[in-house]
Parts: sequence; structure tokens; C-alpha cells
Amino acid sequence: MAVQDVMPAVAPARERPSSSTYRVWRGALWCGAAYMAVGLVCWAIVAKFLPAPHESWTADQVKHFFSSSEHRVRAGLIGYIFIGPLYVPFSLVIARIMRQIEGPGGILNQLEFFGGIGTALVTQFSGVLWLAASFRTGSRSASEVMLLHDVGWFFFDMTFAVTLVQFCAFGIAILLDRRAEPLLPRWLSWLSFAVAATFLPLLVMPFTVHGPFAWGGLFNYYVALGGFFVWIAVVFVYARRAVDRLEREGIA
Repeated sequence: MAVQDVMPAVAPARERPSSSTYRVWRGALWCGAAYMAVGLVCWAIVAKFLPAPHESWTADQVKHFFSSSEHRVRAGLIGYIFIGPLYVPFSLVIARIMRQIEGPGGILNQLEFFGGIGTALVTQFSGVLWLAASFRTGSRSASEVMLLHDVGWFFFDMTFAVTLVQFCAFGIAILLDRRAEPLLPRWLSWLSFAVAATFLPLLVMPFTVHGPFAWGGLFNYYVALGGFFVWIAVVFVYARRAVDRLEREGIA
């Protein structure tokens, strides 16, 4: 019998990832920063969605909002739609970091990634509906414009569960980290849960057109949306640090 027949199989040495791998990761994280910054400028400032058009507006008021500066609104919404996919590579890097915590058999990192894809799609589809509301306003009735506008807000707000799943999966994964020095700080998990909880008042939005639970109200606009962007900014900082650590350890 040959010696090699009785010797145990030896796993090949794991190749250390190249420095370009980590450069791509960092670039993908910057996509998240661009999604946040450019999205805010295009949607909130250029398209004039800050403050949000009031949920209590009449059809004529909604039509006037879109027709009075339709080219500016369209330009802002086109930018908002265009940057939507940038949330996907950002979410993918977070998923890869989570995989180092969970191991190859974990599913939380996949839930986080699919939640990121869903959030990007919500960004694009809501923008398309509002863009359609701004198109041909001269030949459309006020009620038609209002319908597109309303559906855009319902798509934007009532699909929050995809982002909630992303944040909760991320938070749970951090708590599962058993390293002496976790890849991500544990308080970041509680921040994720807290921001996810700010989305829950959106369930009340279809039942009111005034006050803090309207789509432009304190809770459902400023708190929920503000928390979302705070989460992106904080995770961006700590994910970069995690990538730096993985590069030092030669893990990808």
C-alpha cells in the first residue's frame, strides 16, 4: 500500500486575501456614505421633500407642489433614483463582516444583505412613483397626481419591514460575537434595535393625516428617517475599522 493511501488528507493552505480585496470593501462602504449624502441632497433639498409635502394637502395643493417647479423636482428625484443601488454594495460589505462573526453556516448575514437589497428597491420604486407624479402635470387631473404621490409615500413608508429585518439581523450578529475584542462594539447592536423600533410607528400612518404619525410628522419622518441616516453614518465608521482589522489578520 502506498504511503499516500494511509496518510490523512491535508487541507490546502488558505491564501491570504490581496490588499485590493480590502480596497474594494472600503470602496463599497463609501457607496453607503454616497447613498446617504447624495440621496439627502437630491431628495430633501433639490426635490424639496424636506419638509415633506403634507399628508393633509388637498389634490390641488399636491398638484401645485409638483407643477410649480416640476423640472427641479424631476432632477432631484432622478438623482435619488440613481443612487438607490449604492446601498447594495454597502450592505454586502456589512454582510461579509457579519459572516466572520457567524461563520460560513450563518444566515443572519444573508438576511442583512437581502434587507439591504430591499431597501435599495424601496428607494428606487418610491422615487419612480413621485417622478411619475411630476410628469405631465398639465394634462393630468389633480386627483391623478395625488394618487401617484400617495402611492409613492405608502411604498416609501409601509415597506419599512425590509430595513427593520436588516437592522435586527445586524444587531443580533454583533451580540453573537464571542471574540475577546468583538469586531464591532456591542452598543452598536442596541443602536440598531433602537433605530429599528423607530420604524414601528409607521404602522399608524395609514390611519391619520395630521400630527406626529403622519408621513411628514415628528415620529414617522424626522425620528425614523433621521435614525436611518444616523445608523448608516455610525455603521460606516465602525465597519471601516472592522475591515482594517480583518486586513491585519488576513481574513476575508
